[in-house]
Amino acid sequence: CLAVDENGELVDGDKIMYIYGRYMKERDRLKNNTVVTTVMSNFGLYKALDEIGIGYEKTKVGDKYVYENMVQNGHRIGGEQSGHIIFSKYARTGDGILTALKIMEVIMARKERLSKLAAPVTIYPQVLINVRVKDKREAQDDPAVQAAVQAVAEDLGDTGRILVRESGTEPVVRVMVEAESEERCRELAELLPSADILQGDFSARNELEDGGLLISDAFLAMSGLDEMNIITALYATSRGVPQVITKLGHAGNYTLAGDLSIGSMI
Repeated sequence: CLAVDENGELVDGDKIMYIYGRYMKERDRLKNNTVVTTVMSNFGLYKALDEIGIGYEKTKVGDKYVYENMVQNGHRIGGEQSGHIIFSKYARTGDGILTALKIMEVIMARKERLSKLAAPVTIYPQVLINVRVKDKREAQDDPAVQAAVQAVAEDLGDTGRILVRESGTEPVVRVMVEAESEERCRELAELLPSADILQGDFSARNELEDGGLLISDAFLAMSGLDEMNIITALYATSRGVPQVITKLGHAGNYTLAGDLSIGSMI
């Protein structure tokens, strides 16, 4: 079930879970004080739930995983951003008619417009990039990818999040970034490689070139040594890689890296 408020604005599954979860909490009916979501629910939902003291669980994508969590832990409401909302007291799956009735119940009880009920949830821009890989698990376990994900997470802090997960149906790793603007989302999402992953540094430059460095879309210099990162990034820049990202741990090295024009720094 998806709803549309009186202004023609979409009220998706995340906002519906917030509206009814809050309504249940206000009436001491929110068992375990918890809403069950999937990892794809919007960052704005979690911030809104935090503000009113409601806890949440995050499951894999799919309402079957939401329901499994609800059954195992005794939670009463859960669902997906797409609008599959489960009220475990009444159903085992999402039910559009039931969800619509529940939304109307809150509107009647609170005597408020739907737009006002949904207003506390600010939906953060969300960018999803599909990265085709040879081995999904190997790609996620790669130290360079993990370092890049960690660097983006640290950059975002409490203003957004990054999520990397495997597709269940394709040889693809999905990279999802949420931040305060779509431009910022895309900038951070594209820090991760969008092709086969190469691993190495300046000392292994021949292996990097043999592996396809010269046709790479992006290069990440993510070792624990600033000096090695700067040298390797400078090398990648000189070889024509269009996007070079360098991780620096010491503020004093930012000026040096900037003077060398080696791309972006995090």
